[in-house]
Amino acid sequence: MIRRFKNCCAALVLLFYFSVGAAAQDLNSVRAKANAGDANAQFHLGLVYENGDGVPKNSAEAAKWYRKAAEQNHKYAQYNLAFLYANGEDISVNIAEVVKWMRRAADGGDADALFQMGTLYAAGKGVPQNDQQAMNWYRKAAEQGQIKAMFNLGVHYETGVGVQINNSEAVRWYRKAADQGFAPAQDNLGVMYANGLGASQNDVEAVKWYRKAAQQGDASSQYHLALKIAKGEGVPKNLVQAYSWALLSAAQGDTEGQELLTILKVLMTPEQIADAKRLSAACQDNLETCEQIAAKPKPKTDRDCSKLNQNFTLYFGSESSELTSEAKGVIIQAFETVGSASQNFDEGDCVFLPVKVTGHTDRYGSEQKNQVLSSAMAHSVADYITARFDIAYEAMTLSAKGEVEPAVVTGENEKNAQNRRVTVSLEFGKN
Repeated sequence: MIRRFKNCCAALVLLFYFSVGAAAQDLNSVRAKANAGDANAQFHLGLVYENGDGVPKNSAEAAKWYRKAAEQNHKYAQYNLAFLYANGEDISVNIAEVVKWMRRAADGGDADALFQMGTLYAAGKGVPQNDQQAMNWYRKAAEQGQIKAMFNLGVHYETGVGVQINNSEAVRWYRKAADQGFAPAQDNLGVMYANGLGASQNDVEAVKWYRKAAQQGDASSQYHLALKIAKGEGVPKNLVQAYSWALLSAAQGDTEGQELLTILKVLMTPEQIADAKRLSAACQDNLETCEQIAAKPKPKTDRDCSKLNQNFTLYFGSESSELTSEAKGVIIQAFETVGSASQNFDEGDCVFLPVKVTGHTDRYGSEQKNQVLSSAMAHSVADYITARFDIAYEAMTLSAKGEVEPAVVTGENEKNAQNRRVTVSLEFGKN
């Protein structure tokens, strides 16, 4: 019997985890800017009260400041305000307000808000239950790279909820999410290959995807992998390894993993079971040790921390501080490159220096206006880095150059796309 995952994250959950370090920014200064109507400051003051960062935690006060920013179309404030109304800490749960502000954030193009609108329609919370509408929202989010939305589209196509069953489309969306490391999608993709649904039956491919998810701690995949190893399907038969994976699955309360253990005990000697238990215990610290054939880590000999450095430029639209999807992709790629390169270093070799974020504009408009715009552009980038990678504001150095350091020299009051930019430097030093 193969158990399947249902839609991911049907309940509303907070997808952004911010760490703002408001104390380092001078809370009084932030408050003064917020009182003067600065939307970014209002948003950050909301974060301060929501997280209890230097002040008593107060969700009602957080909601007040989020609302002020949200009414100025600050999409992160809109998203967080919706979450507060869904969670109901210090303020009453209000599903109408959840829908109102989540829709506003979604209309502003926020991928996570688009996904959450899909979950609201799928569950019929605050809106009429409508699986087709849920799919529409999931698709918009998925097209922006929202992983859970990709996964949910795969589930809809596989199960025929809100759409005609199409296993090929299910495999396509599962693969998109699986390629980005989402364990439930990797597990479901393995199931599709194991059963020849939407793709040619292939146990080797099934095992490959089960293993990826199992090594992330996914209980369902640990059971599926154990079953394949026990049967010798797509991988050499090995009851000790099978038992060790089943133990890990069962330890998380997976009933099928528990049932498989009962079956394997009949087939194994006491010595084999003891070996499997030792192997499973070792897996608590490193899941790759569950596989005797797992690749060993390559020697880490590189000690030049500057090789981790990344410098990149993000371009903005005319008179706009809105971060484009292309710019977000550049940021993500830079951090992924750092992550890959860091595999050549031992833990603690290098320290992450403050991220340098510098805003520049062209010469269109007044110098004062461009100075303010360059600051807003830098803060937009910093907000995204904080939201996406949980890097606190105090770990960044922001500066606004306005129009004084152009990449291309132009005439006065002239637009130039190359000058409307934010430069970012990720630098590392020897620990």
